[in-house]
Amino acid sequence: MKKSEKFLGIFLAGVLILILILLILPNTFEPNSAFQEQFWTEQTEKVQHQRQLWNAQKITKYKLKIGFILYDCVQEVIIESNHTPQIIKDCLDSRLMTISQLFNQIETVLGMHACGPNGCDCDGPYIIEAVYDEKYHFPKSGKPTYASQESWRYQKTNILRLPNLLGDRKYCTMLSGLPWSESWEVVSFTPMK
Repeated sequence: MKKSEKFLGIFLAGVLILILILLILPNTFEPNSAFQEQFWTEQTEKVQHQRQLWNAQKITKYKLKIGFILYDCVQEVIIESNHTPQIIKDCLDSRLMTISQLFNQIETVLGMHACGPNGCDCDGPYIIEAVYDEKYHFPKSGKPTYASQESWRYQKTNILRLPNLLGDRKYCTMLSGLPWSESWEVVSFTPMK
């Protein structure tokens, strides 16, 4: 065996041992708060952008039918700025929902920076998953959920920024609890003059 082949073999074995040691080290890094803050900022900016597009249209009067899945009901109202809303069909004991209140509900949940009952590293952050109308940019639907695909932002990592493979591992349960807000869907929206 040549000297250079022997050196290369020893070098590669050393690198492999170093990688294995780094993979099994105890968790040395707490979750990176910059990754977490980036998630909340992106979510908030998305809602704010849609609200700006909605506000730019200056729709001051509209008819809104909104279905609440948990209560199995549809509320129908006519909203006109600077006037008392006209409730056509009530299903939430006069708890009126306007487009502004739908935006507010989404932003309020985002502002809480809340997590599922098992923690953000298991369940992920709690959000209202909203779909926005392509023409008018109001929230067409909102579903309270846990963004479990974002749980990586909250998990401890080792020196290679990889999840620890052996020790200090958290086991997550399947119990996720009920979200704190009801799902809703805009059944119809009609701008009025």
